[in-house]
Parts: sequence; structure tokens; C-alpha cells
Amino acid sequence: MAGIPAVQGASARVGFLDLHLNVGVNAGLMLWARREWRRRWVALAVLAVLVAVGGGASLAAGAAARRTETAFNRMLEMTRQPNLTVIGAGNGFTDLDPSLLDQVMRIDGVRGATEFAFLAVAPKGFANFFALAVIGQRGETMNPIALEGKTINDMNALGAEEVVLNEAMRAQLGVGVGDMVTLTTLTQAQFETSLSQDTGMVPAGPSVIGRIAGVSRGPEDVSDAPDPFLLLPPAFYSKYHESIGACRCDVVINADPGAIDAVTAQLGVIYPDASVGRADDLGSRITDTVSLQKRAWWVIALAAALSGAIALLQASARMGHMLSGDDGARSALGMTRRQRRFGPFLVMAPSMVMGSAAAIGVAYALSPLAPVGLTRLAEPSPGLRWETGVLVPGVFVLLIVSLLVAWVAAVVPRRVRRGGSAVRVGGPKVALGNRLAFGPGRGAIVGILLSTAGLVGGMTLEHSIDHVLSTPALYGADFDAANFLDSGADKRALGQQLAPDPDVEAVGLVVAKLPSASLLHIVGRGGEADVSPDAFEAIKGTLSIHVTRGRPPARDDEVVIGQALLDQLGADIGDRVTANGSKGTAQLTVVGDDLDPGVDVAGHGFGLTVGGLTALVEPSIQGTVVRFAPGADQHALLERYAALDLTPVTPPSEILHIGQLGGLPGRVGQLFTLLGLAALVNAVVLTLRTGRREVALHRALGFTSGQVFDAHLWQGAVTAVIGVVIGSSVGLIVGRAIDRHLITSVGGIAEIVLPAVVWSAIAGIVAVCLFAFAITGILAVRCRSGIELRVE
Repeated sequence: MAGIPAVQGASARVGFLDLHLNVGVNAGLMLWARREWRRRWVALAVLAVLVAVGGGASLAAGAAARRTETAFNRMLEMTRQPNLTVIGAGNGFTDLDPSLLDQVMRIDGVRGATEFAFLAVAPKGFANFFALAVIGQRGETMNPIALEGKTINDMNALGAEEVVLNEAMRAQLGVGVGDMVTLTTLTQAQFETSLSQDTGMVPAGPSVIGRIAGVSRGPEDVSDAPDPFLLLPPAFYSKYHESIGACRCDVVINADPGAIDAVTAQLGVIYPDASVGRADDLGSRITDTVSLQKRAWWVIALAAALSGAIALLQASARMGHMLSGDDGARSALGMTRRQRRFGPFLVMAPSMVMGSAAAIGVAYALSPLAPVGLTRLAEPSPGLRWETGVLVPGVFVLLIVSLLVAWVAAVVPRRVRRGGSAVRVGGPKVALGNRLAFGPGRGAIVGILLSTAGLVGGMTLEHSIDHVLSTPALYGADFDAANFLDSGADKRALGQQLAPDPDVEAVGLVVAKLPSASLLHIVGRGGEADVSPDAFEAIKGTLSIHVTRGRPPARDDEVVIGQALLDQLGADIGDRVTANGSKGTAQLTVVGDDLDPGVDVAGHGFGLTVGGLTALVEPSIQGTVVRFAPGADQHALLERYAALDLTPVTPPSEILHIGQLGGLPGRVGQLFTLLGLAALVNAVVLTLRTGRREVALHRALGFTSGQVFDAHLWQGAVTAVIGVVIGSSVGLIVGRAIDRHLITSVGGIAEIVLPAVVWSAIAGIVAVCLFAFAITGILAVRCRSGIELRVE
């Protein structure tokens, strides 16, 4: 046999880890490899599955990171978001000449233009009388995503009593296409008055019963705190503009980004008395959220890659050990020492290649799961998506890494532990179970550890974030609901109406000086700033500014300041700042870190006592706030007081962004579960393959079928206990650390919640593990010990 010649032209040069070998592929080597492919096809298929699942999950997460980064820009491009706005200026608003729209379209670089009218229209009960009516459209106009029914592109076909809502308005009204809504309006005189003052007024214009014809989503609905509004067709404007307050004073333009300056200059010539400006940079509002989601996806990609590599290395190492066992037979087939070391790699390599190829399909199949939270709102096409820039280079890296793992498993020398087990506890059944658990089945321990760590960590993080978002005290609010609507209602009377209810624990008023020409000017040791101060006045119970550090102000010369504002002032808790107001100047001591709820940018709060506030400026009552009694049904109470327009308090946008992670933490847990189950299956196969000799020897020494089954069941128990204990500890530690970092980085208070479902998940993992090794025990009992010993 030693004289069998090498196959002509069949040679391979392999150079990993500085091992430069010239290996001729011997005919005997190929014969042996084909036999091993037939004998061990199940274990080799499991290797391919590990590569496909681990690599595919990692590629999918990397593609998701790329998709997250580009989704909003693709939405802007698809919806043709305008980038220039022309507003009629002057005393209030001035109508724009509609005949000039054709001149606008002749400007080089203008792709499309839409003329709007502002109309003083609002659904019944709303205090913000603002709606847009489409007057004229030219060229490539806005193209929002149609969620239901019609959009702005269908306006010319709508009747006078049909309206289109944006997503925020649909959420507030709780209606859909085909439903009716009562619209209240202001007269022209009321409309002009509303432009110069903030006080509410009783609408005196005609009431209109409108039918909802469509709901659409635009980029502004995805950005921070979208304003609810109505979109009205040209027929509505034609019919009602003489009796409803309105101005035909808004033109929005979609211009070539490279020609913005030139187009702006020519618009100034066409509309010399108007204000021409660039549209708001909506993308800048969500930069932090997109960055957070993108980082989360890359962390998932890294975790999937590392976990998959560990599971693959474990499985490949055991496979390499099995393939290296019949060294004498391969030597008899004429293989050299180098060929015998190369043989296991040759057997495992096709699994790595097929698994890498399948990983692309796995990643593509998982792509619809990628858009979560804000990305799902922004994604124009949330289904399957192919990310060439990530998947193509990624699969080559995956192939190289998986082949490297196979090479290491095949050629790196391993010490084989012979003789007595390292774990000698209990009787013979326990000893055999331990030998199997820490021998051929040790990959199962890694698999259970990965599954448990992923599930516990993911669930802990997800539920802890939800807990913060649903607990106002953790993001700076000492109340559950509020009414800040400028509807002309007496806020103090509203609070006194709520106070007698036993389900209401506390009621108060927010006293503030809103942004205007007379803000407070604050000077600290390292900087200065203009701020809008506020304070709480309690009607029932106790209500105060809820701080994340320090304490609320108790005296008129004390103040709490948000962290971002503290940084701007160069101050911290315990320092003194100077406040200059319209009524005087005061030295204030910083006693706490204020986190304002319901704002876009957190960390700019400035809270005083009522006495301290009134000593500096002339404030006004801006809202009524209420904290419900513990255990009260908040939804039912909001329904009960629907006429008072109470709305639940909302977190600062920076904290709300964390909630936009959507189901990412849960997806991490699911990913680790898949990897762990693949490792468990591989360990079960290896236990059956390489543990047969151990079982056969014990059967020859008198083990009964029941004892063999019990030994495998004990193996499952050892695997489950070790994997669950270590995995749950690691998952809890990592989940806590990530949650604390996310919440505290935006000024909130982190509270860790371990949901009850975790215990059910852990019990399920233990049950799966025991079931898998019970099946292994049944199959082991059916093996013929005599044949196994005779072969050996």
C-alpha cells in the first residue's frame, strides 16, 4: 500500500500559521476522505449548519447596521423631501403670487415645487389650529409613504370634505381611512390674531364634517416629536378659504442639492418680499438614534461572530480528534505524516465551504427582521434587502475564518486524556455521565451557556429599557399625565377638579417663563446661557422637580440644572450661579441635576421654587400635572377625564431614542439561542459517535440498559446546570452593564428588571437539554457493544 502513487495533478499548497506544507493528495487519502464523508455526514452537516447560522447571523447583523445607516436617507430620496421653503413675510404672513410658480420651475436645478396654504383648521378639541392645503403642484413633488388610502399626490382627485392625516394625527385621533372627523375653524380675524398671541380662543369659523381619505408617513413623522397635522385638498381651499382664516403663503421646493445656493438667490429675485430658507435638516434630529442602533447591530454582529467561532471551534476540534483516531489505517493506505495531518482538514473543508455559501442565504432571509424601531419607520421597503457592500466581503472573511478553524482543528497537536475521568464523583453512572459531559459532549455546555447568556442578557436589557420608559420618575417626571394645551382653559380650575378623586395622588401646576425676549441669563464660573425656568405649585399632595442627582430646590436661592446646561456653565452640584431676570438678579446654589421630560434635547432644565422664579421674572401657569395613586388604572382614568385633555407624560427624546432599539435585545437572545442549539445538536452527535467505546466498555463490565440511560441523563443534568448557572450570570452582568450605560449616558436613572419570563426561558433550556440527552441515552442503549469493541 505504501507504494501507491500520488494522483496526477492533484496537489494542494496550504500555508496557515507559518506551516508551509507541500501536500500531495494521495489516492488513499481521497479514498479515506470519501469513506469519512459517508460515515460522518450528519456531524459534517452540523458543522455546515454552525457556519451557516453563526456566519449568517453575523452577516445579517452587519447588513442591518448598514441598512440602519442608510434607511432615512433612502426615505428622503424616495419621498422627495423638499429642501427649500419660501414663506410670505411682513406683518404676519403675506400671500404669494400663484402665477410665479411657473417662473420657479424655470430655474436651473429646480426639480419640483408645491404651493401650500396655511389654514386655521383643527379636529374638534384640538387647540393648535394649523393645517396645510395643497394649491398647486409642479414637477417632482413630495411623495410620502402611503400607509392607508390616498397621499398628497392624489389631492386633485379628492373632494372638499376629504382630508389626509399624517401618522402622528392618526395616533392622536385614533381613527383610520373612512372614518369621519369634525373640524373646527377660526375666522380670518381670529387667524391673524393667533399669529401674534398664544392665548386660546373659541373657534368662530364654520364646522366641517370631514372624511379621512388617507394616512401617510413622511420624514418628519420619523424624526423627533412629529407635529400632528391635516393635509387638505385644493377643493377644500376653494370652497372654504373665504370663510376660514387662511394665507396662501408657502411654497416648498425640491432642488438639486448641488444647486441650492444658486436656486436660493434666484428665488430671492422672484419673491423679493418673502423669506427664503433651507428646510430643516431632519436627518440631524435622529443622528444619535441611528448611531445607537447601528452600534447595537455591530455589537450583535461581533457577538454572533465570536459565539459562532467558539461553537465551531469546539465542534471542529472534536471532529478533528475523531478523524485523527485511525492513524494506523491511514498509514497503511500509503499516507505520509503530513498527509495524515491534512486528511481531517480535507474532510471538514467542504462543510466550511457549503456553510459559508449557505450563510449568504441565511443573512438574506433574515434581512426583513433588521428594520426595528426608528429604522422600520424610515425604511421605504422593509422586506428582503441585499446589502452587497457587507455580504460580499463578509462571506469571503467567513470562508477564510471557517477554513482556518478547520485547519487548526486538524493539524494542531492535542493531548488526549486517557484513563480515569477527571471528575470522580458519585457511583459508576455518575462517573460515566461526567466523562461524557466533559469529554465528547463538552460542546453542549458551551451551547447551553451561549443560549442562557443571550436570553438572560437580552431579556434583562429589553425589559429594563421598557421599565424606564414606563416609569416617569426615572426620566425626571414627578407626574403621570398633564395638560399643556393652550385652549384657554383655567389650569388651576382644572387641577381643583381633579383633586377630590381618590385615584389621584397629587395635582399641581407648572409655572414657567417660556422662551421669549426676556429669558433668564445665567452666568457660571465657566460660561453663560439663556434659559427658560420653571417651578411646581402643588394643589394636592406633593409635586416637585424630579432630579437624577442631588435633591429638588427647597429654598428660593436654590436651583436644579440639567447636566448639559451645567457643562455649558462650567458648574456642578454645590456651585453658585448668577441669574439675571427682568425683575432682578439672584445668586443661586445648584442642589441637583434636572432632567426635563417631554423635550427633544435633555439636560437643559432649570428648576426653581415658585418664590425663586417669581423673584426673577413674571411667570405664568403653563400646565396642569397629575400623579395617579399607586395601583390605579391609568388608562381608565385618562378615559374618565378625556374632556380635560390629559395626555401621558413622555420621556425626553434622547431617552425615547433608546426605546427605538425596538426588539434588538430580544433578537440578540434569539440569535444566541440558535447558536446554542446548533452547538447542542453537534455535541449530541459527537457523544453518540465518540462515546460509543465508553458505553460499550461499561456494558461489557455489567452496565444495564437503565444505567446507560441514567448516565446520559446525568450528562444532560451536568450540562444544563453548568451552562445555565454560568450563562445566566454572564447574561445578567452584561445586560445590567449595557442598560446602565445607555440610560445614564442620557441622564436617566437605570433600574434593572429581571422579567419573570426569564425563569420560564431557563426552564425551557434545561428541559431541551435533558430531552436531547434522554434521546441520546435511548440511541446509546440500542448500539451493539460487541461490534463496537470488535472494531476497536
